[in-house]
Amino acid sequence: MRGLKIVILFYLILLSICISCHHESDNNHTVVVIDDPPPKISNCVRDDSFPRIKSSYVCDTSTGVSKAVLNYDYKHIASVVYRPKIASNLFELKCRAYFDKACKDPSESLNFYNLPWTKDTIILNSAYINSNIDKPVAFFLFLDNGETDKWLDLDTTKKNYIVFTETDTVNRILRANYWLQFLEYDQFLGEPRKLRFCDGELWVKY
Repeated sequence: MRGLKIVILFYLILLSICISCHHESDNNHTVVVIDDPPPKISNCVRDDSFPRIKSSYVCDTSTGVSKAVLNYDYKHIASVVYRPKIASNLFELKCRAYFDKACKDPSESLNFYNLPWTKDTIILNSAYINSNIDKPVAFFLFLDNGETDKWLDLDTTKKNYIVFTETDTVNRILRANYWLQFLEYDQFLGEPRKLRFCDGELWVKY
């Protein structure tokens, strides 16, 4: 009888401990979801001079997706559309993100123009200079209600490039890597602010 009382007492103590632990676990259970920070890259040092871009939505990803690390602080992601240039072998890529899930109001547009079909590294030029009219160029737009709010041109002191790493002729898909740095000039800013796209990757259907 004494042995039975000891066994019952042991189970009661064990049950009490389990209940106590369960309540403590419930009280301390907090789920924190943190987006993984971008990887640290030698050519993408942190730069706080450019304000964080507003949250944006990626809409139709069936035609392509562009991803990059911006100023080593946050991520760029956008849907991509391929457009051939009439009467030439050149083409353009438009990478867009939107203000809302309805996808009616674009907020950002990264643009590549006059791209040739090659696997060589394509050096990108300023879209501001008239002599570059037929050369590969890139620029970045902030949009508001479908209109250009700000136009950022390439930093011509840097090696801005895109290189197509794969041409899938069966599924008609291009894959590329890119690195870009844009500048925003403002009379009140003094030195221009930098917007840097590092570890850029994209794929697009053509």
